[in-house]
Amino acid sequence: MKRNVWLDIPAADYVRHMSSPEVDQLSALSRLLREALERFRPRDLLLLGCSTGNGLDQVDPAVTHRVTGVDINPEYLARVRAQFPNPGFELMLHCADVMTYAFVADAFDLVHCALLFEYLEWPALMREIGRTTRIGGGLSVVLQRPSDVAPAVTRTKYPSLLQLERLFRFVEPEAVVAHARTWGFELRSQQIEPLHSGKAFDVLHFQKGRGPALTAARRVEHL
Repeated sequence: MKRNVWLDIPAADYVRHMSSPEVDQLSALSRLLREALERFRPRDLLLLGCSTGNGLDQVDPAVTHRVTGVDINPEYLARVRAQFPNPGFELMLHCADVMTYAFVADAFDLVHCALLFEYLEWPALMREIGRTTRIGGGLSVVLQRPSDVAPAVTRTKYPSLLQLERLFRFVEPEAVVAHARTWGFELRSQQIEPLHSGKAFDVLHFQKGRGPALTAARRVEHL
């Protein structure tokens, strides 16, 4: 079996790359997690591809009692544990490939996937997400949009990240909406989040098995 590229990207390189002026995505991703938490107010949260735990400081322990993070890189998870030794909520971290992770049925009120689908066979993952999300629960997906001014993987001082070029594939939001509906999710909101780098995110919020779909597209002009 071919070794997963993410295992060869050091945690320090990842954080510095994502924090660099050329990329500068960590603050936006943290805010988008906060907005999903405010919308769905989950008691049980699942973060797929949680990396080094960006955004965990946005979790309100009075609302969210349990957070489960899954990532393939053990160094990333060690960094999460070091940064959040006493988070105020139950923090469960699993070192696993999300494509082979043992999902528990009806376990979560919100599943959050930020910049994950671009690196794997996401349609196969959607079935498991549908199975693990409770009725009335939410799914939050952040996708990177194609850009006319920046490559998919931005060049920075951290060349280990360039390994991701051979994995990265843009994902059409419309395809995610169609697959999500197959597994019981209805689109509740869709928005475009522009970034200072010239890139932008598609942000999709879904709810499982409750009421008709509502699409509320909007553009946020400033981060």
